[in-house]
Amino acid sequence: MSSRNVVITSAGLRALQENAMTRVANQVLWHMVNELPVTGEVVSKARLEERLAITRAQLSNTIKYLCQVGFLMRGARHGLSYHYKPNPAFFRILA
Repeated sequence: MSSRNVVITSAGLRALQENAMTRVANQVLWHMVNELPVTGEVVSKARLEERLAITRAQLSNTIKYLCQVGFLMRGARHGLSYHYKPNPAFFRILA
């Protein structure tokens, strides 16, 4: 994994306090916050499933939940995958 500094905004902290997060949701969220560029990128679910050792159903449901809560933002579809990025209202990537 890459190493960078992430600041959670007050809106992000409120969202974390108000929304129950499963172990898998935490794992997916922090992996994506740490790995995705600020501008986002296309996420290969197959690669992410393998890397995090979770099922396709777990990953799909978790990403959907993280987008609904607002932690992740989903962009355009590219082939079979979507473009995702951390919500800049919740996270600031410093380095």
